[in-house]
Amino acid sequence: MKKVLVILFIVLLIIGSIFLTVKYFEKRTVERHFDSYLEEHSYQNDILSRETKYDFKMGKFYTRVYFKKYPERTYEYHYFSKERFFGAAYEKGAEIETTEYLKNAKYP
Repeated sequence: MKKVLVILFIVLLIIGSIFLTVKYFEKRTVERHFDSYLEEHSYQNDILSRETKYDFKMGKFYTRVYFKKYPERTYEYHYFSKERFFGAAYEKGAEIETTEYLKNAKYP
């Protein structure tokens, strides 16, 4: 009985490690894509703060950004692939229509 529990524990530990490793590399990929987006549009110096979060409903990482020019707005960039991502801006919890900081951040 102890042998079975030890084997089960080891298997669960391996599966958990693989899951966390895959999620870590997904997060790094999203961050790299966002960095190249910032570079491409020269937004690096405009950032007040940024964080990469995981959306459990979609099963994907996204980047939340606050720019110096609009600290009250939240910009979210959801990545599906390098060529396909979506950007949206929110102010006071409601989505707003703006093109600033969202160049090419719509589904192609």
